[in-house]
This record gives sequence, C-alpha cells and structure tokens, in this order.
Amino acid sequence: MGNPRNPTGKGGFKPGQSGNPGGRPRQFTEVLELLRDDSQASIDRLKYLREHGKLDSVQAYCANALLDRAWGRPAQAVLQAGSTHSAAFVEFLESINGESRRLPPGNEKFGGDEYPKTDEAPGND
Repeated sequence: MGNPRNPTGKGGFKPGQSGNPGGRPRQFTEVLELLRDDSQASIDRLKYLREHGKLDSVQAYCANALLDRAWGRPAQAVLQAGSTHSAAFVEFLESINGESRRLPPGNEKFGGDEYPKTDEAPGND
C-alpha cells in the first residue's frame, strides 16, 4: 500500500536519505538561546503589568499571555465538512447573514453595496 501523503509515489526522498542533510543552521539555535535567557525578564514584566497596568485591557492581555505560556492555548474545535455539526453551523451562519442585512426602519438609504455620499450622512442636513 502506498504512502497516503504521497499517493502517486513520485518524488520524495529515498529510504534512509535525510530531507535536511545539513541540519538546522547554528545561528538559529544561538538566537533561540539568547531569547530564552531573557525569558524571565519578559515574564516578570507581564506579571508587573498584570498587577499594575492602568488599563483593564492591558491587565487582561498580560493575564492571558501568562496563562497561554503556562498551560498552552485552549484547544479549538475543528468542523469537518459533511458532519452534522458543520451543517448546523452553516445553517446558523446563513440565519445570521440574513439578519445582519436588515436595516432598522428609516435607514434604508444607507443600505446596499454603496457607501453613503457625504451629503447623505447623518448630521449633514
């Protein structure tokens, strides 16, 4: 049976042949080591901003960044085409799409594909 990633069997590497014979460049690993040496200072800064940041958004971002680094990002669901969930999701999106194109009464002249002209914009009567 053939390789599922290469159904034609053409191309690729011979058995025992490396796809990267030179390995990873030395400079890349040196840069990573330098950045990792500075990691603790970055974490300390995130902790400081989480506690003392003036804006709630800064505090929330820093808390999220720390959690992501400590525990990893949360798993995300992947919908596969043809599943019952994907069909329900598409139906949901279509229902939202229909709702979002309806404008409140009195705003009909601002709908459609064109942007309103400056003399038609609210407040320019």
